[in-house]
Amino acid sequence: MTVPLTKHSDFSLIKDLEISFEKNWIQKHLALIREAYRHYDNFQQFYPVLSAWYDEFHSFTSLSKLNIWLIKTIADYLEIKCVFYESSVLPVGGASSAYNVNIVQHLGGSRYLSGKGGDNYQDHQQFTEKDIELMVLDARHAIEMKLPEYKNAIGFSCIELFMSLDIETLRRAIHT
Repeated sequence: MTVPLTKHSDFSLIKDLEISFEKNWIQKHLALIREAYRHYDNFQQFYPVLSAWYDEFHSFTSLSKLNIWLIKTIADYLEIKCVFYESSVLPVGGASSAYNVNIVQHLGGSRYLSGKGGDNYQDHQQFTEKDIELMVLDARHAIEMKLPEYKNAIGFSCIELFMSLDIETLRRAIHT
C-alpha cells in the first residue's frame, strides 16, 4: 500500500513531498487491512487502534511529517522511550553512508543502527574509519528469539505483528 502524492519531480526530497487526498486512499487502505487481517488473533484489539491512527492522517499534507508522526505514535504505543531527530534540520552534509556517519558524529554517538535491508547500502569502511559501530538489526529474528512460542505468528510488517500478538506481549519482548 502506498500513500498517493501530488505531482512532484523524481528528485524531490522526501521532506518536500505532499500527500494527495484526491482519492479516498485511507478507506481503501483500511478495507484492505481489514480483509487481510480479520482472522488474526489480535485483530479485534488492534484494528480500532490502527483505524484511529488512520483518522489522524487527514491532518497531514507532508509525507515526511506523516511518517514522523506515525513512527513516534508506534514508539509510544510500544512504550519505547527515545529522542527523535529530523535529519533534514541537522547541520550535516554528505551522501549515503557518509551522511549517516556525519549524523552520528554530530549527535556525539558511537553506534549506527541499520535495518537488515539497509546493510546492502552501507559502506562499512566509512563507519570503521570514524570509530562508529555499524549495528545491523534483523528485527524479525530478534523478536523470534524473545518470543519463540510465537515464531509462526510473526510476519514481515509491524501491522502483521500487531495483528498477531497482544500489546503486552510485544512490550514485554521489547523491554526485556
